[in-house]
Amino acid sequence: MRPTRGNPSSVDFDADWVLEREESGGDVVGFFHTHPPGVPGPSERDNRTMRAWVSSFGKPLLCLIESDHTLQAFLYADDESPATEVTACELLPRGIVIAYNEGDREDGR
Repeated sequence: MRPTRGNPSSVDFDADWVLEREESGGDVVGFFHTHPPGVPGPSERDNRTMRAWVSSFGKPLLCLIESDHTLQAFLYADDESPATEVTACELLPRGIVIAYNEGDREDGR
């Protein structure tokens, strides 16, 4: 919802805005960013950063990474466990993202 720019080794990020958003609405569900081509998974910096946000917010968060025109999602359930890849992720118009694990529906579909 709040695009920023960066370079291949860092990102400009408005942490104050994110904290204010979470404190006022409690609706931050994760973070979207890009990686250089060929680096589709979370980096060690991503792991440290996401675990810190999960710890701060006290809830699971998604890390969405676009690399080579492919979007992948990783769930950080807590501040200690490794991220788990979400099996299905799609970026829709207006920045809406759908991310889910196939087969997780109660009806088995």
